[in-house]
Amino acid sequence: MMDLACIEFYNTPDGDVMVKPVNGAVYVLKESNRDIIQSMLQLIDDRYPEAFKALSKLYSSNSMNRVNYEYLMVHRFCRCNFGEYDSSKLDVDYVGVFNLEQVKCPLRNSVDCRYCGVICSPVLNTNLSDRETQILELISKGMTNQQISDELSISIFTVIRHRNNMRAKLQVSNTAELVSYYKNMVK
Repeated sequence: MMDLACIEFYNTPDGDVMVKPVNGAVYVLKESNRDIIQSMLQLIDDRYPEAFKALSKLYSSNSMNRVNYEYLMVHRFCRCNFGEYDSSKLDVDYVGVFNLEQVKCPLRNSVDCRYCGVICSPVLNTNLSDRETQILELISKGMTNQQISDELSISIFTVIRHRNNMRAKLQVSNTAELVSYYKNMVK
């Protein structure tokens, strides 16, 4: 999986989702873009579990074709939450936090859209998992990502993913703010 950061998504009138990394060329999101699809899916599941559950159910008829199933889930999430090209505020910022947008949709905020507030404009899960709390404790003790990885017998990329999820869930931007949150939590 890839570390998601500094990406702008936007929709085309034809229904495509375009992906524009800050220092890269724009491309159409396709089933073959497995790295970004799997990374996005993991973050949707970690940060927006109700949206993940609804997307899973919505596309369950495609679940036998895993590649297509995962693509459809990510494509729909992007179409509903990252609408127009906006270079001033990236959809996925430098630490991997999603900046959701109000996408132009005729069903938005109407009784006809059963996914408003679930898939579209989903609620961020701000609860830390037990593993995230465990990693936060080790961060507060001054341990590096590598030390935490060794201590817990997990990959450094998993540590980084948990760290980025904590930043997103707690809406903080750096390690000092994470440590401050932890110290207030254990008082």
